[in-house]
Amino acid sequence: MDWKDRNAKQTEDRVVQAVHPGAFILLHEIHATTVDAVPGIIRRLKAAGYSFMTTSELIAHGAAEVAK
Repeated sequence: MDWKDRNAKQTEDRVVQAVHPGAFILLHEIHATTVDAVPGIIRRLKAAGYSFMTTSELIAHGAAEVAK
Protein backbone atom coordinates (compact mmCIF):
# COMPACT_ATOMS: atom_id res chain seq x y z
CA MET A 1 0.00 0.00 0.00
CA ASP A 2 2.73 2.39 -1.04
CA TRP A 3 0.05 4.65 -2.51
CA LYS A 4 -1.80 5.06 0.78
CA ASP A 5 0.46 7.31 2.87
CA ARG A 6 3.01 8.60 0.37
CA ASN A 7 5.63 8.44 3.10
CA ALA A 8 8.91 6.63 2.37
CA LYS A 9 9.57 5.51 5.95
CA GLN A 10 6.04 4.19 6.42
CA THR A 11 6.25 2.33 3.11
CA GLU A 12 9.62 0.83 4.07
CA ASP A 13 8.36 -0.25 7.50
CA ARG A 14 5.12 -1.68 6.09
CA VAL A 15 6.94 -3.82 3.52
CA VAL A 16 9.59 -5.08 5.94
CA GLN A 17 6.96 -6.00 8.55
CA ALA A 18 4.68 -7.78 6.07
CA VAL A 19 7.23 -9.73 4.04
CA HIS A 20 7.62 -13.49 4.47
CA PRO A 21 9.49 -16.23 2.58
CA GLY A 22 8.07 -16.52 -0.92
CA ALA A 23 6.37 -13.13 -0.80
CA PHE A 24 5.97 -10.94 -3.85
CA ILE A 25 6.46 -7.22 -3.27
CA LEU A 26 4.54 -4.92 -5.60
CA LEU A 27 5.47 -1.25 -5.51
CA HIS A 28 4.45 1.63 -7.76
CA GLU A 29 7.42 3.59 -9.07
CA ILE A 30 5.15 6.46 -10.06
CA HIS A 31 5.32 7.68 -6.46
CA ALA A 32 8.58 9.39 -5.47
CA THR A 33 8.14 8.26 -1.87
CA THR A 34 8.04 4.63 -3.01
CA VAL A 35 11.23 5.07 -5.01
CA ASP A 36 12.82 6.65 -1.94
CA ALA A 37 11.75 3.66 0.21
CA VAL A 38 13.32 0.96 -1.99
CA PRO A 39 16.99 1.25 -0.89
CA GLY A 40 15.97 0.88 2.76
CA ILE A 41 13.69 -2.05 1.98
CA ILE A 42 16.44 -3.86 0.10
CA ARG A 43 19.05 -3.12 2.76
CA ARG A 44 16.86 -4.33 5.62
CA LEU A 45 15.63 -7.46 3.85
CA LYS A 46 19.15 -8.44 2.76
CA ALA A 47 20.28 -7.98 6.37
CA ALA A 48 17.46 -10.34 7.41
CA GLY A 49 18.73 -12.97 4.96
CA TYR A 50 16.29 -12.44 2.10
CA SER A 51 17.35 -12.64 -1.53
CA PHE A 52 15.63 -11.16 -4.54
CA MET A 53 14.47 -12.70 -7.82
CA THR A 54 12.39 -11.56 -10.72
CA THR A 55 9.12 -13.35 -11.45
CA SER A 56 10.76 -14.91 -14.52
CA GLU A 57 13.56 -16.29 -12.33
CA LEU A 58 11.06 -17.77 -9.87
CA ILE A 59 9.21 -19.52 -12.70
CA ALA A 60 12.46 -20.82 -14.22
CA HIS A 61 13.48 -22.27 -10.84
CA GLY A 62 10.09 -23.93 -10.37
CA ALA A 63 9.31 -21.75 -7.35
CA ALA A 64 6.21 -20.28 -9.01
CA GLU A 65 3.73 -21.48 -11.60
CA VAL A 66 1.96 -19.64 -14.37
CA ALA A 67 -1.82 -20.16 -14.34
CA LYS A 68 -3.23 -21.40 -17.62
